[in-house]
Amino acid sequence: MPPKQTITPEDIIRAGLTLAREKGFDALSARAVAKQLNCSTQPIYSCFSTMKTLQDAVLKEAFATATAEYLFSHEDEEISFKDIGMGYLRMAREDPHLYDMLYACGHAGATHWIVPVKTEYMVEIMGKEDPLSRLTPDERRKLLTHMAVFTHGLVMLGRVNPDLAPDYLEAQLHEMGRIVIGATLLEKGIPDHENPYLERQSQSG
Repeated sequence: MPPKQTITPEDIIRAGLTLAREKGFDALSARAVAKQLNCSTQPIYSCFSTMKTLQDAVLKEAFATATAEYLFSHEDEEISFKDIGMGYLRMAREDPHLYDMLYACGHAGATHWIVPVKTEYMVEIMGKEDPLSRLTPDERRKLLTHMAVFTHGLVMLGRVNPDLAPDYLEAQLHEMGRIVIGATLLEKGIPDHENPYLERQSQSG
């Protein structure tokens, strides 16, 4: 007699995430996950007492997946504002259901929507880079939050206006990053000649 197949919580979470990425988070149900695993719903309810518990586990895995595939490919990777912003734009374009379940449908909560992924890591990286190193950690966090709000707004603009080319959205993100960072450094009192984010009159004419 062949050994009975064992379905683990990890199997269920992976199947749930696959389903949510293919059909959307609202498609997540015990019956749908069971069909994905080619089993009955019994293993689902044995591992997760409620669908809310499974949904929370799938969301946690979704954040890890989005981070690894679109934002940080390695734990020790040093990234920039632009890299992270481009990652969000790419996720929304290539993996829309993943983006939606994390940032557009309220499933993950407002904190995750507003605050950038790995905020403290990014604050630390910014502290190694001049002139951003002259900002306090709180000032760097505020800068990250401003850019996150703009980036997600830009993503949604692209989602509701599919005729907008990716190059246009990327250029807008780059320009807003320059403006926001430049203004932050200006408020801090960084001299113009030490602020590479400000446009120079000499460059435009």
